[in-house]
Amino acid sequence: MNQEFSSTGNLIKAGGRKFANGSVGRPKVIKNQILAAEREAHRILEEAEEFAAEIRREAREEAENLKAEAYREGRENALTEFETTLVETREIRERVFRETEKDLLRLAVRLAEKIVGREIDGDDKTVIDIVSTALQNARQQEKLTVRVNPKDLPTVERATQKFAHSGRVRFLDFVADPRVATSGCLIESEVGTIDARLETQLRVLERALLSQSEGESPTD
Repeated sequence: MNQEFSSTGNLIKAGGRKFANGSVGRPKVIKNQILAAEREAHRILEEAEEFAAEIRREAREEAENLKAEAYREGRENALTEFETTLVETREIRERVFRETEKDLLRLAVRLAEKIVGREIDGDDKTVIDIVSTALQNARQQEKLTVRVNPKDLPTVERATQKFAHSGRVRFLDFVADPRVATSGCLIESEVGTIDARLETQLRVLERALLSQSEGESPTD
């Protein structure tokens, strides 16, 4: 389905039908759900860090006990053994912490994806807001192809007027694409693709959290 827009962004015609400018509020997309997922991931990260701090505290107590025992018994070799054991214990525990922390973050994102996916599945307003936002980031293009899930195609076609403000786009095609999950979209132009799928946004969040986690590994 082709829609033609004027150079000012006004919709001229779409499949032989004329439309007036439509107005739409600032789209929230799934910002609240994404923020909730991020807060949950941060909460898990904080709990993991508290767990690591407890491990380090126990390791220090164990070290002090071993050291005191070694001094009492006057064994030099016990001190050497203590130091070696302490280093190995710290390395093992911190490695386990880092691996567990990453697994917890990934799990949090997976759970958030399922929860958010259930909340927005079949929500017409969400897919309209997502397409509107993506179109605003693809302004001044001669032609755009908007790929949406087949279930969402009738919804976006009915909302053609709402996209009239989206920029200087002369031709706008809506295409059903089963690769795109519900409430998401892919916008293709001559210069590239805008990926506004939920799973893509959550993957970006996951990479950011994992990168932050790697930069904040537990230290003594």
